[in-house]
Amino acid sequence: MEKIKEAKKEIYIIIFAFLFLAISVIVLRAFSLYDINTMKRVTSAIYEHPLKVSNAALLLQLDVYKIHEDTKDIVFMSSQDELIYLLKDIDEHKKSAYENLKIIKENILGEEGLKLQEQTQKIFNELQESSDEIASLAKNAKIDESIAIIKDKNEKQILKLENSVNNIYMYAKNKAFNFKNESDFTFEKLEAVTVLAIILFLLLFGVIAYYTINRISNYMYKNEHLRGVLSVIRDVNQLIVREKNREKLIQECCDILASKHVFHNACMILYDSSKQSEYIVSSDKTEDFILFQDKIKNGWTPHCIAKTVQKGNTFSFIENPKEYCEGCPLKDTYNEKSAFDIELKYENKNFGYLTLRIDKEFFNYSDELLLLEEVAGDIAYALNNIEIEKNILDLKELYDNTINSLENLLFVKDRNFSYITCNRAFERFIGKSKNEIIGKSDYDILDKESADFFRRHDEAIFADKTPKLNYEWVTYPDGKKVYLLTTKSPLLSHNEEIIGLVGNSVDVTKQKESEEALIESQKRFKQLMKESPSVIEVYDLDGFQIDVNHAYEVLWGFPASLTLHKFNLFKSKEVETTGLLEYIKRAYAGESVSVPLYEFDSTGDTEAAGKGRVRILNTRIYPLKDSQGGVENIVITHEDVTQREKSLLELEQKNKIMIAQSRHAAMGEMIGMIAHQWRQPISIVSMIANNILLDAALGSFDASKIETYSKDILEQTEHLSKTIDDFRNFFKPDKSVSKIKMKDVIDETLSIVKDSLKNNSIKINTHYQSQTQINGYPRELMQVFVNIINNAKDALIYKKVNDASIEISVYDDEEHVNTKICNNGGNIQKDIISKIFDPYFTTKDEKTGTGLGLYMSKMIVEEHLYGIIEVLNIKNGVCFIVRLPKEKGI
Repeated sequence: MEKIKEAKKEIYIIIFAFLFLAISVIVLRAFSLYDINTMKRVTSAIYEHPLKVSNAALLLQLDVYKIHEDTKDIVFMSSQDELIYLLKDIDEHKKSAYENLKIIKENILGEEGLKLQEQTQKIFNELQESSDEIASLAKNAKIDESIAIIKDKNEKQILKLENSVNNIYMYAKNKAFNFKNESDFTFEKLEAVTVLAIILFLLLFGVIAYYTINRISNYMYKNEHLRGVLSVIRDVNQLIVREKNREKLIQECCDILASKHVFHNACMILYDSSKQSEYIVSSDKTEDFILFQDKIKNGWTPHCIAKTVQKGNTFSFIENPKEYCEGCPLKDTYNEKSAFDIELKYENKNFGYLTLRIDKEFFNYSDELLLLEEVAGDIAYALNNIEIEKNILDLKELYDNTINSLENLLFVKDRNFSYITCNRAFERFIGKSKNEIIGKSDYDILDKESADFFRRHDEAIFADKTPKLNYEWVTYPDGKKVYLLTTKSPLLSHNEEIIGLVGNSVDVTKQKESEEALIESQKRFKQLMKESPSVIEVYDLDGFQIDVNHAYEVLWGFPASLTLHKFNLFKSKEVETTGLLEYIKRAYAGESVSVPLYEFDSTGDTEAAGKGRVRILNTRIYPLKDSQGGVENIVITHEDVTQREKSLLELEQKNKIMIAQSRHAAMGEMIGMIAHQWRQPISIVSMIANNILLDAALGSFDASKIETYSKDILEQTEHLSKTIDDFRNFFKPDKSVSKIKMKDVIDETLSIVKDSLKNNSIKINTHYQSQTQINGYPRELMQVFVNIINNAKDALIYKKVNDASIEISVYDDEEHVNTKICNNGGNIQKDIISKIFDPYFTTKDEKTGTGLGLYMSKMIVEEHLYGIIEVLNIKNGVCFIVRLPKEKGI
């Protein structure tokens, strides 16, 4: 409708312009005719008035002159004939003079002219009288009187008449000149107006022609563009019909939209249901588009799409992308073009957005917008159809895969007992393909006996209109025998009429075999219970003991009859006291549980009434379930670990003895270290005492020296006291776990061993890269570090290493806080490096090595601190690494 209104408006404007042009031509022509008529009138006036008057005045002058000459000749005429001739000539000139005076009177203009004409007429009349008088006197031969009148009167009259006629002539001449000026002015005006009108006409014609040509060109350009758009839409629609692949469809759509230069570039972005970009395609294959593609995949939304979403409209237009699309990798490719974005939407479902690079003038065309909305709608419709077709295919595939994946035999028959469809399991059962089965009856594919059997069942279903089931052994074509449960149900139409039947045969061979196997299993289970070395007890749902094996009697030392069908788990005080009841409840709830080691006394009143003994047990409890998953019974198995636990206790005692030996060995080393650390302060105190005695003997002992010597002695005694505290803290046992930093433990360890290292010229370098706190026993950890550092010191001293050094690094990884202690005292031999953590293994002599230090270090790290200790050779040395967990508690 808008298009029709706009076209009508354009037509009205062009018609009005041409009407205006035609009216202008008519007006110009009328004006020219008017001026020509004016010029004609002026020219006629010049001819009719001044020209006639001036000609008449000249003729009048000539007539007056002739009359005057003839009058003078009359006087001198000698013959009568001459006189008559002259008089006749005078009369003719009089007539001519009167005619000319009449012409002057009739044509002269203005009051002044009329006055001149009347004056001339009057003078001429006087001259006429004078001439008549002279003629009369001449006839009577009164020549002298005639001459006198001529001289006195006639000549004066002639002069006056000539002057008057001359005035008329000049008056007429002036009038003619005025008419000429008026005519020239009119012609110039006509010429100027004509030129101006022609110029205006040409300008107007040029404007109208330009406007008309421009509008026609625009229409032609627009129509050509729209033809291109229609061609693109036709190609897109043809593509939609044949292409069923989403990615190919949108890619080829973009290529088509940009192929005929209708649009300069096309880009399409599809989103999935979670609003994440799924496909990003474009007719542009430059690096800028690859950057654009990567940015969208990382979650960025282009400004044009954001604007469309923000407006809540189906499209948006960005006239200058360079200015408004900041951050878009494609903004520089637009040049002077604009960006048009439109939503790909069908039935309120958004599939994505189509962005086009277009000429901005086309956006104002309603036809263009309608066509773009149409092509976007067509693409969205195609995407929706592809999705629907894919869903249908997926559902069909799912249906086919589902029924073909089932081991059940599925088939459908019509009312004529012919097969309509079936699954692969049924194909395998019949031994024929689906194509060979469809349309056939049982008599076509089975033996007559089987066909008769199935036909009777099918007829019963059609007759009773109720489902039927039966169990039967059948044999597959390959000879395999299976036990089937077949259910057949009537297939009903929408109006509840029977149109066939549906069959479902379940292979229950395993179930049949399982039932038989269960019977056999029960027999074997009873046999197993009798022969099993582990104790097995079976309880019912009420908690009563209903069966036990022979090992039960061996474990407790009394006959099973003492507790069988009498002992109840829920009434036993010992079961409750040991905490076993909670695990039993979990088993009755359907859970298989392992019970931590516990000690059970079977001699109580609620157990065996004084019989039996106390044992340490490793117990597991299992639920026995029916085919539906419900618990029917629970089975409790016991392993007697009493002897094993006694052995472990003895081993633990041995380990405590080894720890004590290790600590005693460490104590011996510590005493040596104390001796090293005390030697220097004691020597200083001794020297101060000698100085005091010397000063007293020399008599120079005064109060100031007393103060100095006292301060020195106090300083050394404080050092001795601190040394005692450090070593006493080292031997103080850890009673509980505490939060510790490895740096603090290392620093405290070094305060004990640093003097010993310093005395042997061994450098200590520490690198702390961790401030993480861990749970641990700081004294035990110090013992580990003292053992490692002392071993390193002994190796460095034994091998007499120059520039001997020990490097200590503390650092984190994802799970551990690591302490690495390295020395440059050479490698450990490969054949013994795996044995250095074994108890009593040492490379030292018997006097200096016990073989317990590293063994105890490993026990402390791995069993007490739940960490890892490792050793490895490096270039010219050895590294010990202690890895302690960050989060696991101790």
